[in-house]
This record gives sequence, structure tokens and C-alpha cells, in this order.
Amino acid sequence: METQTVTERDDEYDMVARVCAAFGFGEPVAVARVRTGYLNRDEDVTLADGRRLFLKGSRHRDVRYVAAEHAIIAHAAARGVPTPLPLPVPGATPDGGTVAVVDGVPWSAFPFVDGSALTGVNVPERLGAWLAETHQALAGCPTAGLTFAEGPLAWDTGATLAEIDHLEARAMARERVGAGDPFDRWTRQAFAALRRTLRDAPPPERFAGLPAQVIHGDFYPPNLLTDAAGRLRAVLDWEFAAVRPRVWDVLRAVAFTFLGVHGETANAAAARRCIAAYRAVAPLPADELAAGVQLYLWRTAHNLNKYRWHDERGPGLTDALAPGDLALMEWLHGQGATALVE
Repeated sequence: METQTVTERDDEYDMVARVCAAFGFGEPVAVARVRTGYLNRDEDVTLADGRRLFLKGSRHRDVRYVAAEHAIIAHAAARGVPTPLPLPVPGATPDGGTVAVVDGVPWSAFPFVDGSALTGVNVPERLGAWLAETHQALAGCPTAGLTFAEGPLAWDTGATLAEIDHLEARAMARERVGAGDPFDRWTRQAFAALRRTLRDAPPPERFAGLPAQVIHGDFYPPNLLTDAAGRLRAVLDWEFAAVRPRVWDVLRAVAFTFLGVHGETANAAAARRCIAAYRAVAPLPADELAAGVQLYLWRTAHNLNKYRWHDERGPGLTDALAPGDLALMEWLHGQGATALVE
């Protein structure tokens, strides 16, 4: 885990101190910003009594999203999934009160879990089996009254093409005045590929019949901590939990781990091993899997978040993920179903 330690009383330390105060922890004695994530503000905090905490400042400003995440965590933990429970805010009611809002940012606090991200030659088998077991624990999870940050896997191809035109025009305008950057220049290639692919896009209604349930949404090695013997210690980062097709979780797990999203060489054989390990624990019929491959392809092709964020905020960490997403989309469009479905 990459961190940056804060040793002086500066604005960052003061913010973390106020979050600790909101949870009734007292003042921290050590604060380290966790730099491995892309979207949220994460802090590794040590208190005067020696306790170590993980504080998460959500990118979402709607407290309901964070409360829903906490409800899913509680359900999973009660059914045997190893995952740290969010700590309560002092004076909270028994059925809630695990979110503290500081300067408009919803914060969560968790006990810090020591461990290493899942690695080794058996990653495909462990990832697949653990995801299947997690889905079994989440089956039937109540969702009444919960508001999830992640909505339906829907798209409007016409609207996506219009936004591509808009984002490309803005990138070209920046280049004309010398304010462009390498990502802006690369978007021309990316958008040309997206336009070619989107000509084949089906309506999202084609996938409406896929079995759905509460899923984790971000189940891949950095979010799975293991002990020295390789046993699962903690499933982390539930912010993408939502009611979605279970096969979406499977495809996202293999995409992020084995199919080059982070710039590594794609390994379809490892992806197939992972899927086989999942199917050895939980049912996943071949037709459901094949439809899931197509769902992942078309949802990825319509997802312009990384380009939108760059346009709104300038260069960012998520820029580095866009080329891998594009390469995976093109690979899935060309051969994904036959390469992954045995």
C-alpha cells in the first residue's frame, strides 16, 4: 500500500483530526494518505492508544450512498464474509450512524486490517471461488430503503455518440491554443475506435433477463487481503455494491485482474481458470456467461467517465486506465465471447 506520511500539523492533518473527533477517537498521532486508490480520500491513522484505523472520505456527497454501502457490508459480515465493519459515530442509533460528515464529505472509519493483496500462482482459482462464496452470502440481501451509488447498467447509444463529439471538440479546442496534453491527443484514436464499435451496439433491454442480486462490484486482488498463508483476511471497498447481474461482477473481476485493464498483458487462460473456479462453487450457465461478456463489452463501450473526468478536472490518475479499457473493449468486440466461454 503506497502512503504519504503527514508529520506536521498542516491542513491535511487538521482535516483528519476533525474526522477523528467526529467519531470520538481523540487526536491522531500519525496520519498517512493512502495513494493506491483512484477516487476517494483514504487515510491510514494511528491513535494515541495504539489503535490503527482506515478512514475513507467518499467521493460521493450523498450520505445515503455510503449508508447503503455500510448496510451491505454488515449483511456480508453476518454471513461469514471476512470484512471489517464500519465503526459507529458516538450517540448513533443501533440501526445506523456509521457516517460522519465533515466539510460536506461523508467519512467512514474502519479498523485497519493488516494483510497483503492477493497474489501468487493460484490467483485465478482463489479469486473465482471467493467471489462465488461472496455472491452466495449476498443472495437475498435486503435492499428496501437503500439508495445505491451505482445505478442500472443502461445506455443510450445516441447520447454516448453525442457526448463523444462534445468531448473530442473540447480536447481539440485545448490543443489549438496549446493547452492540450498527451491524453487529449490520444482521445482522437480512442473516440474513432469507440465510434466504430458502437455501430454494433444493441439496446440494453437485451440483457434485462440476466439473474441479478446484490454484488460487490469491485472484486479484484487489491481489494482482497490475505495472510501469510494465503488465506482470505478481508474483502474491502464495497462502494460499488449494487443490485446488478451477478455475471457483471464475474466479468469485471476477470477484466480488472487478467484482461489488461491496468496495462498488463491480457491472459485469457487465467480468466477462464477464474471463471471455472467460480462455476465450481456457484451456478453460472454458459448462456448467462456469454450474455455477461456482451454486457460488459457494451457497458464499457458506453462508459465515458474517464474522458469526462479528464475534461472536467484535467490530468488525473484515472487517465492511465483508459487505454486498458479501450484495448479490452476492442478485444471483447473481436473475440471475447469465444475466448472466455468454454
